[in-house]
Amino acid sequence: MSALLVVAVAASLLVGVPAAPDPDRYRPPVEAPVVDPFRPPPAPWLPGNRGIEYATPPGTPVGAIGPGTVSFAGPVAGRRIVTVFHPDGLRSSYVGLAAIGVAPGARVRAGQPVGLSGDRLHLGVRRGDAYLDPASLWGRAAGRWRVHLVPWRTAPSRDRPSLGRAERPGYSGRPAHRPVSRHQATPRLPNGRLRSAGGASVGAPPNRWRGAFRVGTRRHHE
Repeated sequence: MSALLVVAVAASLLVGVPAAPDPDRYRPPVEAPVVDPFRPPPAPWLPGNRGIEYATPPGTPVGAIGPGTVSFAGPVAGRRIVTVFHPDGLRSSYVGLAAIGVAPGARVRAGQPVGLSGDRLHLGVRRGDAYLDPASLWGRAAGRWRVHLVPWRTAPSRDRPSLGRAERPGYSGRPAHRPVSRHQATPRLPNGRLRSAGGASVGAPPNRWRGAFRVGTRRHHE
């Protein structure tokens, strides 16, 4: 009896436990039958299928096919759509969702749910404007995001003299030019008339109208 138990345990160890899916590799969004495979049209204006169509029970969780960042999540022409941008430059779109579970800017892993399906799910993959067969990606590495370190800007040291206004780039150190108003540029005679360039006085209102009006105030001449 003990010998049979040892053999059974050894057999189970040989079979092993199925490995968990690699989170950095592409995988199908759902476990459902494909009812319409990728059929690229021979011309852009001809009919075809630029993705894969799945028949899904309503409410099936739809997972991202690979790691990436959600670039769009919302309705388009009455259909709920989620688009994920992947590290290798591909974009995957999940069309016909019954509910959306992510927001733009969210980071997702391969297999992480982005929404719930209706009775059909359309999956499209593009590189730029070119549509690809999503089934050709399964098992392929999607890449990883690279982290770029940005140097931290420190406050200026007290031992280091700060640049004055005239020493800073973009400053000449000279005072800015101030435009001269018309009243400053045009000389006036003692009686209030304007003097022209030739010395003659030019149009000033008659003295009898002086003080008759104020800006913003209306009153009669006394």
